[in-house]
Amino acid sequence: MATVDDQSQPLRAVLARGPVVKVRDTLGPMNRETRATSGDETLGTLDDADRRHIRRVLEATEGMISGPNGAAKILGLHPNTLRSRMERLGLVD
Repeated sequence: MATVDDQSQPLRAVLARGPVVKVRDTLGPMNRETRATSGDETLGTLDDADRRHIRRVLEATEGMISGPNGAAKILGLHPNTLRSRMERLGLVD
């Protein structure tokens, strides 16, 4: 006969890997129309998220890319890497 400890072993393995987070009231596959729970932004691509975040940091630094208080420092990037990423994401004129 199996004990409670034997039956909870799979659960322990899952919990050991990290926290279980409940994102929605029901579990199931998400579709493209699923809305983000914060604000009115819809879920998009990773590039969309990067674009929004870089814009916010640039606004906070008043457009300063390099330097001790620049966007690159805040984002943990080399200034040239940030410039390249901005070009790729269409954030430069």
